[in-house]
Amino acid sequence: MRILCLHGAGTNSEIFKVQLGPLIHHLLKDDATYSFEFIDAEVDCTPAEGIQALSLGPFREWYTWDFVKRVPPKETVTQAIEYILSIIEEDGPFDGVIGFSQGGAIVSALLAHYSNQHPLEPQTNLFKFAVFICSSRPFTYDGGAMFDAGVHGQVIRIPTAHIVGRKDMWYKESLGLHALCDRSWAKLYDHGQGHFLPVNQKTTVAVADILKNTASRAFLTC
Repeated sequence: MRILCLHGAGTNSEIFKVQLGPLIHHLLKDDATYSFEFIDAEVDCTPAEGIQALSLGPFREWYTWDFVKRVPPKETVTQAIEYILSIIEEDGPFDGVIGFSQGGAIVSALLAHYSNQHPLEPQTNLFKFAVFICSSRPFTYDGGAMFDAGVHGQVIRIPTAHIVGRKDMWYKESLGLHALCDRSWAKLYDHGQGHFLPVNQKTTVAVADILKNTASRAFLTC
């Protein structure tokens, strides 16, 4: 099972491998067919808080967003979506995708855009399932606005798992992303911490279980 892994803003693929290390180790103990493939975003940026202790860089982000000044990322979202589509075309197919923070947001933007462009085609043409870790709501394809469930409805129509933390500053955004997904397929797990994936045994086992469950439900629908 091939799973594409997209890191958060201000980090990179090597850091994300470390962050997912306990989860991957746990999954591979039970099933050696899992394959995790990490890619780097294209936009250079400053490191996220505390990340320099893990890596010398370079540090990347999927799109440039000044959320303090509320300046939308615009064309950088478009470029990121097209970049991931090119990865799928050249290196796919992938069974699933895991996105942390901004990495999850760009995945959801990609899926929503695909349905806008191909309304008669299933989103499973891109991924059969998605796991969002501390991710926020997606921007529209042009990067000018964010999707909202009250306006746009459930724009993500594949089985999804949502790993959130109630102490995360983006917690409400993570719930907003959950609301944009098909409720019959969207599963939520709150690890109770901040904007990271805890590495304790309880969380690792719980996230592994929800990933396996989400994947199994995805293949039942194919």
